[in-house]
Amino acid sequence: MHATTLVTIAKDEGPFFWEWVAHHRLVGFDNIIVYQNDSSDLTHAILKVLESIGAIRYFYNDADPNMHQVRAYRRVTLLDEYQNADWVMALDMDEFLVVNTGDQTIQALIDALPETDEVFINWKRFGSSFQTKMSPSLVTERFIGAEAHDRVSKAPSPHKALFRPDRFRRPGVHRPVPKENHEDTTFVNGSGMPKGTFRFEDWRSMDPGNRALAQVNHYIIKDAQSFTLKVARGRAHQVENQVNTRYWDIHNYNSESDSVLFDRSAKLKEEMARMDAMAGNQLSELTERSFGRHQKRFSAELENPAMRDLYIHCLENIVGYT
Repeated sequence: MHATTLVTIAKDEGPFFWEWVAHHRLVGFDNIIVYQNDSSDLTHAILKVLESIGAIRYFYNDADPNMHQVRAYRRVTLLDEYQNADWVMALDMDEFLVVNTGDQTIQALIDALPETDEVFINWKRFGSSFQTKMSPSLVTERFIGAEAHDRVSKAPSPHKALFRPDRFRRPGVHRPVPKENHEDTTFVNGSGMPKGTFRFEDWRSMDPGNRALAQVNHYIIKDAQSFTLKVARGRAHQVENQVNTRYWDIHNYNSESDSVLFDRSAKLKEEMARMDAMAGNQLSELTERSFGRHQKRFSAELENPAMRDLYIHCLENIVGYT
């Protein structure tokens, strides 16, 4: 067995932690480390409950503006869960690792890989699925409209890395930060293909095998209301790096259906119910309250002309891109 650690940072993601953590527990990560900063939607309370049942380790991530992600990725390297891990991955809260081999766990993925130090696992980008309103339903059930599956074999696509921590300095946004002697590290893609058999450009790569072993489902915009809130709050690690109407238009992929996680939702719901029972139903109660706060924030944001115009644009441009 290989020891595995997953790390994420977040801000105001209260309605989504329960599902995201439950999913990655089913994938089989031994440790899930969560850093959050400046949230006001019950994120802190939800993360404390998740920590109390042993589902995660949780830290408040104090940092200067635009430095939260870098600071978290430096801090995580000091933890035993990082130092003792054979493999580490850093994902955002709208990214879900999907294993397409064996029993669909991280161990099955590692066992299927050739000898390597780093694995480029490409995004599979999901659009709005023509949905306009936010919902307390599972993200992985609501959104099945995605980019064409073979697009990754035709053009470079962003990837996230699964990597051996002893070969790198720390996690990075898409790839880990290399050590000085990084020239001797090796990598493969999400189909297990080695360097020289596919095109790559730092944080983007192609996968002629069409993600045979793994993919990262990226629910990059969700519905029109959720996207409006995403723009309003900025990013957890880059508050000044705003997304906008063009971002919606570019990333609203609904070319074809991908129901891989929709089809696994029964197991996910069982795991979530088990976790909630351990927490004395606090997860369901706090998540519902957090969702209510998001609804109120959306209504408030519509008083801002810029946010109202953005929302209208999303409604008028709900179609999908290839």
